[in-house]
Amino acid sequence: MLQPLEAEALILAHTPWPHGDRHLQTLPLAGAIGRITAQVITSGLDFPHWDNSAMDGYAVRYADAIAGAVLNITLTIPAGAPPQGTLGSNQAARIFTGAMLPEGADTIVMQEHTERIGDDQVKILTPPDKQGMFVRSQGSYCQAGDEILGAGVRIGAAELALLAAAQAGEVAVWQAPRVGVFSTGMSWWGGCNFETWSDRRFQPHGPGRDPAANGPTGHGFWGSAGPARSPKGNDQRGDR
Repeated sequence: MLQPLEAEALILAHTPWPHGDRHLQTLPLAGAIGRITAQVITSGLDFPHWDNSAMDGYAVRYADAIAGAVLNITLTIPAGAPPQGTLGSNQAARIFTGAMLPEGADTIVMQEHTERIGDDQVKILTPPDKQGMFVRSQGSYCQAGDEILGAGVRIGAAELALLAAAQAGEVAVWQAPRVGVFSTGMSWWGGCNFETWSDRRFQPHGPGRDPAANGPTGHGFWGSAGPARSPKGNDQRGDR
């Protein structure tokens, strides 16, 4: 009987390693989960796509944000909408996390460090430590053309999110291996064809024979690992 490591080495020795266009597939992003990238993937966009706020608060000019300063609120900028104006001296824009900075602003004062005065003014209680505080600058994570995923990476949920954010509609991956599952031995009843398992589960299987759970187990294992599955019949020529 082969030891597990010997069996693994035998399988790998007879498994062709994917290479060239023959084993290359281009899949839509929705079908790429669990697959292995075949090429380096670069971003077509800057991350972040524009200067944006990391906090709910007020976008200001750093030079204006001194302790006790009262600034006029001239804009309100929700996330998902571009600013409808620019920021001048001694002005502030009410801004929310992820929202785009208006032209003229270079710093964010978080709302906990301010006091609202009526509907159109805000007082700076605690000034920012430095210019650019709580600003996520365009391209600070990566820039258009930068590598975001290397070749040979399994695409999971995090990688899928990254590709979607980069607006990658398709991705080049290696073809998934085809795996045949065989359940051997006379003691098993029902074979390993998981697709027909529900049709036979209530049929009598005779004394001394156990339901062939190994087949569905193999399908479950390989299915969770990502490759395509190729159902095969069982071998009832005796224990091997």
